[in-house]
Amino acid sequence: MKTLLISVFDSNMVRNILRTDVLSTLAQDASFGKIILLVHPLKLEEYRKEFGSDTILLDSYPSNLPSKAELFTWFLVRHSIHTKNVRAKIDELYYNAGGGWLMRLAKHLVARAIFEMTLIPVIDRMVRALTKMAHPGTVFDAILDRYKPDLVFLPTIFATNDVRLLTRCKKRSIPTIGMIKSWDNLIGKDPLLVWPDRLIVHNDLVKDYAVSMHRYPEDRIFVSGVPQMDIYADPSFPFSREEFFRTLGLDPEKKLIVYAAVGKLISFHEFDTIRMLADLVVSNKLECPSQLLVRLHPAYPSDEAKLGALPGVTIVRPGTEGMERNPLRFDFEFRHDETRDLATTMDVADVVIQSGSTMAIDAACFDTPIISLGLDGYQEDEKQERSARRLLVKDHFKRILDTGGAPAVYTHKELVTLLNLYLADPSLDHEGRMRIVREQCFKLDGKSGKRIAHYISSFARLLPGSSTGTTERASIHI
Repeated sequence: MKTLLISVFDSNMVRNILRTDVLSTLAQDASFGKIILLVHPLKLEEYRKEFGSDTILLDSYPSNLPSKAELFTWFLVRHSIHTKNVRAKIDELYYNAGGGWLMRLAKHLVARAIFEMTLIPVIDRMVRALTKMAHPGTVFDAILDRYKPDLVFLPTIFATNDVRLLTRCKKRSIPTIGMIKSWDNLIGKDPLLVWPDRLIVHNDLVKDYAVSMHRYPEDRIFVSGVPQMDIYADPSFPFSREEFFRTLGLDPEKKLIVYAAVGKLISFHEFDTIRMLADLVVSNKLECPSQLLVRLHPAYPSDEAKLGALPGVTIVRPGTEGMERNPLRFDFEFRHDETRDLATTMDVADVVIQSGSTMAIDAACFDTPIISLGLDGYQEDEKQERSARRLLVKDHFKRILDTGGAPAVYTHKELVTLLNLYLADPSLDHEGRMRIVREQCFKLDGKSGKRIAHYISSFARLLPGSSTGTTERASIHI
């Protein structure tokens, strides 16, 4: 029997991997004698109670903070991805990065230089080599010696500890499977710096990014679907509309408009935008009596006190509060009820408004009308680097706009017109929303988690010491 080690970087991976069919299906595979979950040290006992068993053991990953060399080289390599997303992010550094104006200018200039210089292949290879050298991964030697895993699964592969672990596994010839956790990582956030032996992606668009942009071998990629959205395929999963409205004190006689906030660190005019939307419903400027539900981002901060004082606004902060020491809530917990709340919100909403958010995909899964908002409240910010407009022109979100299922609005008049159209006829742009589901979710059949687990098990059976046949080899495209 084999030992499988899974690196669980943050609470997102707990939701996406441990609280889906991925872990439960792997646990039923008798070929794995042990499954080791590496989690945050402060979450160890909590997760041990939730997931631990005779065969599922939990340990904490190294708490070593990133070194200065790791931080610096990672900053360099992240700005060597030649996409519109990264180019826009570089332009934003001067306006949006932390520190004084001199520090922001320095970050902008260094990032811009790296972006241009790494167009030269030899310089690009040098930057990547330096970054790998800065992440030797020796902090994982004790863990690898302790458990001697036959296979390591990294559902994120871009976190500092995941790069360290992947680098060390390569050094010690331990087989690895990595996964791209989100639709925008490869195109705008993280390079595929260290190649795992096999790669799992959610859809064919991300597969194309891995092959065309990062030169990862196509025959080593498995397309799975989105495991955290599996539950959307169950029509009985959401709460009833009556129960949901009663819990939040909403008026069942009014239409429900949901605004998916992304936090003031990303949406610099978030308060003004929400105030504008509140004015639309409170002043009855729409043709149908409506109400506004603002769903805050579970991790990023918003001006909750100010927002809560706005008339006609219902505020929801999803996710269970994590460790109090973390003001950005990166350790928030998304448990079963929080997932049901999200599904119900998308299901019962009459319109979902967002600005470049993954909530566009969530809403499309329930065929709920979607508006992509390129407004900064009533006053348009002249600086593209601070405007909501910048969130809609990024490469990965352009794929959403191209479907026609989540049209963009850039003026107050366009917003009111489209809202009235959708409130009157929610079937408008149905085909576009279904295209979003096909392109972004691969298959919304409730089986993505099982597909991931079966792929991991199939790959494990091909490792030394396992008996395999040519049929099995062909079935997972090895």
